Amino acid sequence: MVDILPDVPTGTNPIINNGTAINAKSKNAERALMVLDLLSQDRDYFDLSVYGVKGTDWDAEGDDDITMLPDVPDPFGGFGMGWNLNLPRISKDSAFNYLSMLEGFDQNHYTAELSLMSFDDTNVKNEIATVSAVRSKYASVLEFGFADDVEATYAEYRSELKKAGLDAIQEEYKRQAEEFLKQ
Repeated sequence: MVDILPDVPTGTNPIINNGTAINAKSKNAERALMVLDLLSQDRDYFDLSVYGVKGTDWDAEGDDDITMLPDVPDPFGGFGMGWNLNLPRISKDSAFNYLSMLEGFDQNHYTAELSLMSFDDTNVKNEIATVSAVRSKYASVLEFGFADDVEATYAEYRSELKKAGLDAIQEEYKRQAEEFLKQ
């Protein structure tokens, strides 16, 4: 395993990183939250959801290491989004430098300041709706290569975005970002 950019800090996004949500219309939101709490805080439930059945799919090697047992079809097919990042075990089959790379990422990371900002679209709701409609009309045509004349279609797309209020959205974002960074 090689970190191809060892001198470049690792970016993180704490707002969505490892996020889990419960639908607002859930009839059992409190029970769902209890399950999420178990999966994210209880090592036994965490291990079961991520690695499978202990003794059948894997065995513990001390407190933090793991050995996947032979004939396990998908040794790391578990679902760990939203779980506690302190609970994962390290496989003895990991690359020899895996732990040192993880430590390097932990010590050399940053959080982009604006990733913590929540954009308030109140002042540009209409523009966002109009830009979204323009995007629906042009984006997939360009992205999937269906435009007969890419240059002309792209120019038309940019023109329509401008008419729809893209500049106003960008200015509002810039205003809020500058205000946020002053805090």
